[in-house]
Amino acid sequence: MSIAPVGRSVSHPDWMARRGGVIPWEEVERKLAAARNYWVASLRANGLPHTRPVWGVWFDQRLLLSAGGGYWMSRNLRRHSLVSAHPEEAEGLVVVVEGRAVAVEDRDHLERAVAAYNEKYDWDITEEEFDGSMEVAPDRVFAWRTGGRDFHDYDATRFDYSQ
Repeated sequence: MSIAPVGRSVSHPDWMARRGGVIPWEEVERKLAAARNYWVASLRANGLPHTRPVWGVWFDQRLLLSAGGGYWMSRNLRRHSLVSAHPEEAEGLVVVVEGRAVAVEDRDHLERAVAAYNEKYDWDITEEEFDGSMEVAPDRVFAWRTGGRDFHDYDATRFDYSQ
């Protein structure tokens, strides 16, 4: 079982005691893939935060978001690519993806991602309707368990993509 994607480092976040183990990467990916809604935080043109839930799909180590070019979030991300996103459900395991939003330009990648999106949501969106959508290329992924008695006993893990 792998702990993190190849070439990525795994550690405990600085803000978390280092008494726990690490959360396996496969468990983090399952959480990201299974989410129905993702909360996405972007920055408006004036620098104020903008947060909203959207549909998306975890695909090829990226989070493809269903916001087209006309949505506020998409416009925000084109101006300021830094973004934070997480599955809405935090029970048991919290997962937060921090990274940069990039336009989906590879048509083959988009075709496969849209197929995964349609299967996940039982939808029938086309690649043309997905034009203008963004995906989050992670710099870091944080994960920690919830529901324990002692906050410092959790096995909080940081997967660092920025090398």
